[in-house]
Amino acid sequence: MSSPSSRSHMRRSYLLVLLLFGGLALALTWPLVTRLTTHVPGSDTWAYDEYTFLWNIWYFKSALIDQHISPLFTDLTFYPLGMGLVMYTFNLMAAALALPIQLATGNVPLSSNLVNLASSVLGGFGTYLLVLYLLRTRVHRSTAQTSLAYPQNRRAFGPRLHAPAIIAGLIYAFAASRSVYLALGHYMIVTTQFVPFFLLYFMRLLDRGRTRDALLAGLFAAFCLFTDMLFGVLLGLMAAVLLLDWWLQRRKQPQQQADAPTGRSLLGKLAIMAVVAAIISAPLLIPTLREGFNADYAVEGWGHSEKLSADLVGMVTPTALHPIFGDDWVTALRDVETGDSPFTDINTVFVGWVTLALAVLGAIVGGRRSRAWTAIALLAGVLALGPLLQISGQSLFDLDGLQVSVPLPYIVLHYLPFIKGFRAPSRFSIDLMQAMAVLAGFGTAWLLAKVAGQREGRETRETGEKGSSPPPTPHSLRPRLAAILAVVLAAAVIFEHLAIPLPLTDSRVPEPYREIAQQPGDFALLQLPMGWRNGFGVFGTEDTRVEWYQSVHDRPILSGNTSRNPAFKFEYFERLPLLQAIAALEAYGQPDEATDAAARASAAELMALWNVGYVVVNPPVPDRYPYVDTWQVTRDYVLDTVPVDPQPVWDADGVQVYKVQQPPVPFPYELDLGSSNTDA
Repeated sequence: MSSPSSRSHMRRSYLLVLLLFGGLALALTWPLVTRLTTHVPGSDTWAYDEYTFLWNIWYFKSALIDQHISPLFTDLTFYPLGMGLVMYTFNLMAAALALPIQLATGNVPLSSNLVNLASSVLGGFGTYLLVLYLLRTRVHRSTAQTSLAYPQNRRAFGPRLHAPAIIAGLIYAFAASRSVYLALGHYMIVTTQFVPFFLLYFMRLLDRGRTRDALLAGLFAAFCLFTDMLFGVLLGLMAAVLLLDWWLQRRKQPQQQADAPTGRSLLGKLAIMAVVAAIISAPLLIPTLREGFNADYAVEGWGHSEKLSADLVGMVTPTALHPIFGDDWVTALRDVETGDSPFTDINTVFVGWVTLALAVLGAIVGGRRSRAWTAIALLAGVLALGPLLQISGQSLFDLDGLQVSVPLPYIVLHYLPFIKGFRAPSRFSIDLMQAMAVLAGFGTAWLLAKVAGQREGRETRETGEKGSSPPPTPHSLRPRLAAILAVVLAAAVIFEHLAIPLPLTDSRVPEPYREIAQQPGDFALLQLPMGWRNGFGVFGTEDTRVEWYQSVHDRPILSGNTSRNPAFKFEYFERLPLLQAIAALEAYGQPDEATDAAARASAAELMALWNVGYVVVNPPVPDRYPYVDTWQVTRDYVLDTVPVDPQPVWDADGVQVYKVQQPPVPFPYELDLGSSNTDA
């Protein structure tokens, strides 16, 4: 049992590490700290996915606290049909973490920003604890081999043990991929802070087989599942490799330490872990499994997985956000849309040169303790490359006239039930960077041991075998050199993953929406731009900010954004001539005469059917195509077709709001459902 002074020293060390990561989180997301209440990470010329997650945080509180209903369905979007949110990228974990902040401040952007910053801090701290544990303990506690840099002198404790763990935490917390996902608004890929905590207690479970570790591993696994159910694939991959390595080691050396678990005992503890994770995540897990059997939610084809894959060259190419080695971010995004980018998608997975070198070193010098982490890094890296090998944006290679593609193991996942829903291979970078961080910690520990003059080998202080080096004296220069090297390595890791200034978007809601919120009665809104988007495509021109604006006016809107949906939820809107005409105009097109005539004939009745109270015309965003080019012609068509007042009732912040003059609803009311169903 550790002494009180030792525990106090440990708590101080943990506090200092948390403060370090907290300060870096603010610095490395600059200028976010100066606009925490009004802006969020994101890009005006991309998908505005950041506002999906702001809406999620607001709706989670609105559903649970204000309305006392399930947050897994909404009738506020895709009106009048509504949309189920079980198969939607909700990120319930972030919404739950943001709830206390939202209740205390009433500010959703602030809540979201603090949760994202805390994710980086806790993710780095969790990785620090994981690597610290791995460096302190023997390989699965089954051999006499000491850890890579276990200090034989308390004065050597800092640079020799904490430094490698801190550098590993820096890699995981501030990897360039995290910044890119923030800039794209993909916040669910940033809520990864519980992954290293799961791994920490999973490793402790393999080492000691204690029920407490099984319970905590299950708890953190459930937290990951509440972020996204597909995190089960990421955790399952790492857990399977670590468990296989434990089993191989146990077969090779059946003589275990006294507190090491037996195979049967460990199996029971793993069952406890799985049950705990399943019970805690059941409110989301059960509906997800139920909907997973519904063919309406099946992935269409490959689900764009070939586009959402990492590029082999991209893995060693700094992202466009790097202030020195990167490109103009807006230009880089535009190049992806026009096909002029060196990669098929924006480069999200940059491993880092120093990170890669340290990880390779750690894989070489780590011996058996690094075997599983090396396997995880290799496997996750290959899976992140997607179904076909891509090199500088090319997946088809000309070999003396022979056109060749190189299939990769990800193809197998596409044919596995449920797992095929993991349609974005680049997200395996979470596993990749976690394993790279651990390996880099091993490599750093070895380097610091060499510089400090502490020989690393099989000899231990207890055995005192010939050949072991004595610990350095307190006044030796070499420990100071090791400390300097640790600082240099940490700075190099931070520099290569640098992504400042971080792109931000303005989350303030235009004033006319606050005026709408004050109007009495129930009614819906028709907004421009107008579109319906899911994970596979878009009908119209969708702007997710219009959903976020519901946090002020709380009225249903026709358009919406989801991840997956039954086909009829889109077909309902796609078959209406009025919406066909609007969608065509927004995309540089023109409705044909028949569609135009049908749109004009049905517009007034649709406004009455949907109880549309106002038409809201939002201003274009520079460089956000096609709406920046088509908004005026689309607006003019809608105002000419839909019965509205000739002048806007509110015109401020670039937003124009027109009151709809609904025709009286006839009685009896007849609803034409079209011809009989001919689908067979």
